[in-house]
Amino acid sequence: MYNYKIMFIKKSETSTLEKKILENKIYDYLLSLSYNGQLINDFNIFIKDSNYYVSITTLEKDSLSSVNNGGIVKEKLTELEIYFEIKVLYKGVHIESVKVCKCNKSSFYFLYANTESSDYPVLCGDCSNFVPIYKIPLLFNDKEHYAIRHWSHSYKNIFSLWLNGLDDKYTYKQQSSYNSKLSREGRAICKELKRVFGTPVYYYLFNFDNCNEGISLNNIKKTCLVCSSNLELSKKNSKFYKCDKCEILIDNPNFSRE
Repeated sequence: MYNYKIMFIKKSETSTLEKKILENKIYDYLLSLSYNGQLINDFNIFIKDSNYYVSITTLEKDSLSSVNNGGIVKEKLTELEIYFEIKVLYKGVHIESVKVCKCNKSSFYFLYANTESSDYPVLCGDCSNFVPIYKIPLLFNDKEHYAIRHWSHSYKNIFSLWLNGLDDKYTYKQQSSYNSKLSREGRAICKELKRVFGTPVYYYLFNFDNCNEGISLNNIKKTCLVCSSNLELSKKNSKFYKCDKCEILIDNPNFSRE
């Protein structure tokens, strides 16, 4: 990950009312970058000598390149450039790292969103690394990636509730049932992703029994949770078993010790 400083240098003096309007425009621009996956984590806007500054973190070094700008990002940026000279300064590499898919063509992708992956819920099936949202075509004729973002944040919140022991039955069902509302929304996204990618996109179904590292080899569930057919590893030494018929994945509990 990479750190940048964005400077918004005013081209002319503004009134108090205009100042508030411009601050909202800066916020909307940064929010649009976030929705498009071009910046990650939170951001804070600072003011000094009537100019504005913000420190942001990106997934790739070129995440802020204009070729990655979505329609709304372009719209918000055009509005800002009337009032500001905008400078982007590279500050350095973030001490944390997130691996990004560099495959030219993946044999399949999958949708997976827990607390760690909710910002980038589409992963490559071959390298298991994140696919930046700004590299994914827009779905369902949306102007931005609303469907993926809404679903992934909902999944993260439900997973967090389950992890903290809140309403176990409901939260577990949402993650593990093929026909839960959360799963139906996710599978609809997978279907649309498959259409735009021209490549199979699998949906991850959480199965707690298969997540326990202490599970006996004889008790590992290797049949599909939907059609009961035999599952295969998605690749050698894979974290997941997959069903090609139903296009779903479940955990391989022996991944970490193979």
